Amino acid sequence: MSPILQPMGSLARAALVLGALLVALLIGGLDAAAGPEIHLSVFYLFPIGVAAWFLGRRLGLIMALLCGAIWLTADIMGGAIYSRDWIPLWNTVMLLAVFSLFAIGLSHLRRVLEEEARLARRDLLTDVPNLRSFHEQMPHELRMAAGQACSVTLGLVEVHDLAYINERFGSQSGDLLLRVTARTLRESLRPQDLLCRVGGTTFAVVLPGTDTPAATGVLEKVRERVLDQMRTYDRPISIAIAAVSAERPPPEGGELMEKTDSLLRSIKQDRTPHPFSVVALEQVVA
Repeated sequence: MSPILQPMGSLARAALVLGALLVALLIGGLDAAAGPEIHLSVFYLFPIGVAAWFLGRRLGLIMALLCGAIWLTADIMGGAIYSRDWIPLWNTVMLLAVFSLFAIGLSHLRRVLEEEARLARRDLLTDVPNLRSFHEQMPHELRMAAGQACSVTLGLVEVHDLAYINERFGSQSGDLLLRVTARTLRESLRPQDLLCRVGGTTFAVVLPGTDTPAATGVLEKVRERVLDQMRTYDRPISIAIAAVSAERPPPEGGELMEKTDSLLRSIKQDRTPHPFSVVALEQVVA
């Protein structure tokens, strides 16, 4: 996700509020010094825009109100002369309307972009992160594991026989089984684990802090729960699970993904109903 769409911490938000307010006051001082003949109203949009974009609509509207008050104060201090007493009030209300609409529009634009960014990283069928999200998050998971000097395991879960299910029962049955598989995987994993759909029938599972024995225990439970759900729907499918554990995580996820994919292809050749294998990185020959 773009840095300008990333959420901010409370300290950063407070610093941004203070900075935007100081900029607004600076613009007001310049506005008063420039006098009534030179208009600097457009520059107030900068602190309003910063507040609306990074802090939300409510604070954007508050900043718009403050900028309106600062503008009115600067206008009076600058020596503006009006033929009617109500004209400064009218100008202030009109300016506040423009400032407020700008804040509302900009905050709405951010929400739309955030939703688009979220959807671009979600699989629409199963509502889990997609391949793009996997490629973005996997390096972060590896860096975290390396920084904490702990193991990490990458597993691939592949659903078989969906082509047969689609032909016999219809594509809606195949879609349902994929959604059920994704939901069961998500419910079976720990909060810190990463689940992504990386292919038509393939899900990737990243298990930070797990070595080969621990990953074997986690993925065996996952397999049993998925198969139990499939029996509930009375559909003849099987799953294959291959996982590779790295005691010293590689800096990039390409090697780990390549080894795990190689292991998955290897165990699928055994023709067993539900092939399963979890090994250490050093044991896999790509």
